[in-house]
Amino acid sequence: MRKAAVEPVFGQLKGARGIRGFLLRGLSKVDAEWKLICATHNILKLFRSGWNPKLEKCEMRKSLCWNANFGGWAVLPQKC
Repeated sequence: MRKAAVEPVFGQLKGARGIRGFLLRGLSKVDAEWKLICATHNILKLFRSGWNPKLEKCEMRKSLCWNANFGGWAVLPQKC
C-alpha cells in the first residue's frame, strides 16, 4: 500500500469549506458530526469528478472456478 498525504484533505475542509471546529459537544455528537463532514467531502469529490451511477453498467461476468461438487473446473457467472 502506498503512502498518501492526508494534509490536503484537512486543508480543503478548513480553507475552502470553512470548517474550523465542531459545532456540537460530546464525544458521540462530535463523532457523528465528523462522519457527516467526511461523507459530504466524499460526495463532493464524486460530484466534481463527474461520476454518475446511472452510467455504470453491470454485466454478467464469467469466471473459472474449481467446483468441488463436480470434481473439476466450472465456468460460473458472477454478478457485479
